Amino acid sequence: MSGQSDFLFARPSFLEGAARILDFDDTLTDYNTSIDPDVIAIRMDWRAVYHDFRMAVTDFGRTAKERAAKEQLTAASRR
Repeated sequence: MSGQSDFLFARPSFLEGAARILDFDDTLTDYNTSIDPDVIAIRMDWRAVYHDFRMAVTDFGRTAKERAAKEQLTAASRR
């Protein structure tokens, strides 16, 4: 989920980056604005939690299926 935590930082162009070398007074620093950045940040946090939870459930389901298949093979070979 890269790129979602830096939504308030402006991405300068190459020329702006080169101009920052001579910007001793920090006049070129610019940030994006948001009406309510806390709401956006909380929403993105919960989206990350949802994504992690979904991946964990998917991984658990996959390993449970593999374990069940392995147990069936061992049970069939014992017969």
